Amino acid sequence: MHTYYPISNYGDLSNMMYSYIIDRARPHFEKTAAEKAAMSSAEDVQRRQAKMKQAFLQAIGGLPEQSCDLEPVWGELRVREGYSVQNVMFKAAEDVYVTATVWRPVGWTDPRPGVLFACGHDEEPRAVPGGQRTCASFALNGYVTLAFDPPGQGERKLCWDPVLQQSFVGTGSAEHNHVGLQCELVGHNIARYFVRDGMRALDMLASLPEVDETRIAVTGYSGGGTQSSYLMLVDERLACGMPCIFTTAREIYVRRTHYHDAEQNLDRAIIEGLDYDDFYLCFAPKPAAIGAVTYDFFPIEGVRLTYERLRHVYALLGAEERIALFEVDSGHMYHPALCRRSIEWFNRWLQPGVELRELEDFEPEPPQAQLNTASGQVSVSVPNAKGVFDENVEQVRAAAKSRRRPQPAQLRRLLGIPEKDCPLNPRIIETYQEAGLTLEKGFIMAEPDIVVPVLRIAGGAQERAVVYCCDEGIEGIGPADEALLRKAAAEGTAVYIVEPRGTGETRSRLLMRADRQRTESWLSQHLRMLGTSTAALRAYDLLRAFEYVRSRQGETVNLKLAANGWIGWSAVLAAALDEKVSGLCLEAVRPGIAQFATTWTARVPEAYTIPGILTLADIPQLVAASKAEEVVLLQPRDTSGERICPAAWESDHAQAWKEAGDNIRVILRPDAVERNAVLWNFLAGKG
Repeated sequence: MHTYYPISNYGDLSNMMYSYIIDRARPHFEKTAAEKAAMSSAEDVQRRQAKMKQAFLQAIGGLPEQSCDLEPVWGELRVREGYSVQNVMFKAAEDVYVTATVWRPVGWTDPRPGVLFACGHDEEPRAVPGGQRTCASFALNGYVTLAFDPPGQGERKLCWDPVLQQSFVGTGSAEHNHVGLQCELVGHNIARYFVRDGMRALDMLASLPEVDETRIAVTGYSGGGTQSSYLMLVDERLACGMPCIFTTAREIYVRRTHYHDAEQNLDRAIIEGLDYDDFYLCFAPKPAAIGAVTYDFFPIEGVRLTYERLRHVYALLGAEERIALFEVDSGHMYHPALCRRSIEWFNRWLQPGVELRELEDFEPEPPQAQLNTASGQVSVSVPNAKGVFDENVEQVRAAAKSRRRPQPAQLRRLLGIPEKDCPLNPRIIETYQEAGLTLEKGFIMAEPDIVVPVLRIAGGAQERAVVYCCDEGIEGIGPADEALLRKAAAEGTAVYIVEPRGTGETRSRLLMRADRQRTESWLSQHLRMLGTSTAALRAYDLLRAFEYVRSRQGETVNLKLAANGWIGWSAVLAAALDEKVSGLCLEAVRPGIAQFATTWTARVPEAYTIPGILTLADIPQLVAASKAEEVVLLQPRDTSGERICPAAWESDHAQAWKEAGDNIRVILRPDAVERNAVLWNFLAGKG
C-alpha cells in the first residue's frame, strides 16, 4: 500500500529508537556514576556489594539446583614435559554434564593452587591452540588448571543436529541467543546455567587431592571473561581473579551498537546500575585484575573508566594494591602477554616468590584428543543428558500453574511501560480525497520523543472504528487488504492504520546495513536492560492510538483492533490493558507463547521476547483479559510460521482457547475468498 506523504518528509526517524534508548539510559548512568563517586567508606562499599549481588541474582532468575554428586568420568592421562593433561566429564546437575580438561603440574610436591579457566565462545574452546598454550603455561607454573566447555560450545552444543553434524542455528554464540530468548519468556537469563556450571567446575577443581582449595583463581577470555566475572560475584571460594577481554563500562559500550550474547544481556541492568565494575566490586577486597586489549570491540576507554572506579573502591577498603589493569596492544584474543601477566598476578597472591616459567616449543593437541565423548557431543553420547533447553522446559511447565487472566495493573508492571501519558500532540501532514474517502496522513506522539505514524481512512458515517497494524507497516499491506480497508471505510468504519515504533516508517536503519536482525537485537536487548521490551512498547503505542481514536470519535465509539503477524502479540497486550476494545482479529498470530519455550527449534524474535510473560499469562489468558466481545483467530501460525492444521490445533491449542471464552472463532486454513470474507465481516461490523 502506498505510504502517502511519508513521515520521513517531516523528519528523519531512522535514529528514533536508538536515540530513545540512549536518552532513557543517560539519567540511570549519571545516577549510578554519582552513587559510586559518593562512596566514602568501607560500609558504603559493603552496602553496594549486597545490592549488586541481589540485583545480579534477580536478573538471572536465581541459581538452579546443583546438589547432585559430581561423578567424574576420567579419560587417559597424557604426560608432557613439565605438566600432564587429562580429560574429565562431571555432573553439574542431575543429567547435566560438563566436559572439561585438567592440566596438572609435574614435579611439584606440596598442595598446588588452582586455576579455573573459563573458555571463550569458540566452536571447540578447549582445543583452541592459544587456550591450550595458556592452560599448559599455568600448569608449568605450578597451577592445577581446569578448562571447561560452556553451554553451547565444544561437546556441549545446545542445538545439535546429529544427522547433519552441525548446530541448526549456527556457530559462535548463536546457540546462547536461541535458547537464551526461550529462557527469557519465563523470566530467567541463560546466564544462570553458565554460573551454575562454573560453580560446579570449581567444585570439581577443589575436589582434586593435589589442589589447595583455599588458593583457587579464575580467569577466562571473551565469553569466558563474562563467566569468570560472574563467578567472582557469586562464589566466595575464589581467592583471586583476572577476567580478560570482556570488561568495559556500560555507558560507553551502549554507544558502540554492538549487541550482546544472551548471557551478557541482563534484564534491568541499566536501571539497577549493575555495570562491569560491579563484578569486581563484589569481589573486593580480594585481589583482582582486568585483562584488556586495546583494539577490542569492548572499548578500552570503558576499561580504563572501570579501573579508575575500582581503584576508588579498593582504596576505601585499604587494599588499593589488590586491583590492577593489564593492557596489551592486540585485537580480541587472550594474548600470550596477558597469559604471562595473569601468571605473575596469581603468583603474587597465591604463591609469592615463585618466578614465572616460560613455556617453550609447545605443540597443541589435536581437537580429538580433548574429547570426553565418542561422538564429540554429550547430547549424542550420553543417554538422557539434559541441555539448557530441557531445564528451561521444566521451568515453563512449573510456571503454567500460576498463569491467569491478568489485571491491567499487573500486566503494566511486568511490561515496564510508561506510567504517565504525555500529550498526544497529533499532527495531520496532509488531507486529500479519493473516491469518496477522506485520507489523512499524520502522526501522534506516544512519548515525547516517539513518533507513531497514523493513516486515517474514513467515509461519511463513521459509525465504528478499527485500528489496524501489521509487521511491515503501511507498505506491508497488500492490494487485497487495502481494498478491504477502503471498502470498510466507505461503509461506516473509520480505519486507522498505525505503525508502532520500529515498524514501517519508524524502522531503525542506524544499525541496519545488511543485517536487520542485528538491529532488532541491539534495540531489544537494551530495552530489556531498561526494564521493558520492544513488544511491550509497541503495545503502549497501540494504547495511545486508541486514545487518539476516541479523541476523534468519542469515548464510547465501538473500537476494534486488527493485527497481522508477530505484532499480534503486542495487539493482545494492548487489548488486555485497555479492556474496552470490542473486537479483536488476529491474523497469522502465534497462538501460544509457551510453544516457543517448549519447542526445541522454535526461534523467538528478539523484538517479541517479553521477559517473564509466561509466569503471568499466555496469549489465551491475555485475550480473555481483554474482554473483547468478538475474537477472531484467522489462519494462526505455528512456531515455524506455517498455518496450523486442524489436528495440531486440537492437540496443542484447543483446550487453552476454549478456556479463554466461547466468543472466539478460529479459522485455520481458509482459501483466499473465505479469508477475505472473514476479515471484511470483522472490519465492517457484520460478524
